[in-house]
Amino acid sequence: MILDEIIDELSFFIKRNKILNCCISPFYTAVTTEAGVGIAHTIISGENKLSGKIVGLQLDELVKNRDMTYNSIIVAALNAITISKDWEEGDISDKLQGGKLCIFGYNPRRTYPQFKKIVVYDFALTSSKEDSEIILNPFSSFREEECDSAIIYGSTLVNNTIDDIINHLEAENVVLSGVSVIDSPHTLKKYHFTHIVKPFFMDNLLAFRTVCEGGSNTNLKPLVIYKTKKI
Repeated sequence: MILDEIIDELSFFIKRNKILNCCISPFYTAVTTEAGVGIAHTIISGENKLSGKIVGLQLDELVKNRDMTYNSIIVAALNAITISKDWEEGDISDKLQGGKLCIFGYNPRRTYPQFKKIVVYDFALTSSKEDSEIILNPFSSFREEECDSAIIYGSTLVNNTIDDIINHLEAENVVLSGVSVIDSPHTLKKYHFTHIVKPFFMDNLLAFRTVCEGGSNTNLKPLVIYKTKKI
C-alpha cells in the first residue's frame, strides 16, 4: 500500500519523533510531535484502543497500528514532517488547465474555471448530480478515469482509497493536495504524482487549538498557507 511505502520512506524521521500532544475532533485530528504540528481528517472506524496512551508514544510504535481507526493519527503525525526543500508559494492547482479535471476527496473544492469539464468523486455524496460543467459522483461509483489533470486529496491516505484511485486513473498531472497531505516525494513520484500541495500553519499552536475546539475547515482555512513542491 502507498501509505506503507510512505512510512518506509520517512522511517529515518519517524524513529526520531514522538507524540507530544494529540487531539481528535469530529472534523480533524491534530498531533504535536517534535517535528511540529500535523493535521489530518478524522475518520473513525472502530474503538481507539490507544486512547490514554498516545501522548508520549514514539512514532515508530504508532505506525505499527495500521488500520483505519489509527490512520487519522498516523497521517496527522506524518503531516508534521517536512523533508522537501524549495517549496513555492501557492497552489499549483490554480495554474493547471486543460479539458478535463478529476477530483477525489471529502466535499472538495470544485471551482476551477480554467477546465472545460470537472468530474468530482466525493466521499460525502450518496448519489450523482450534474451542474453545468461539473459532474458530482459518490466515490462508490468510481471505476476508472482518464483526465488531463487530477487532484487527489490527502484524505484518501486516511480512508485507504488512494491505491484504488491511482491504479485506475490516467492523467498528465496528478496533485496530492489538502490538509491530510504527507511530504513523501520519492514514493509519490513512483506512483505518478507530479506535485505535492502541502499546508503550512501560520501559528502552530492556534491551528492545534482550533482542531481541539471542534473547528471545521472554515475555522482552519485562515491559518493555512499552501505551498507547492514539483516532484
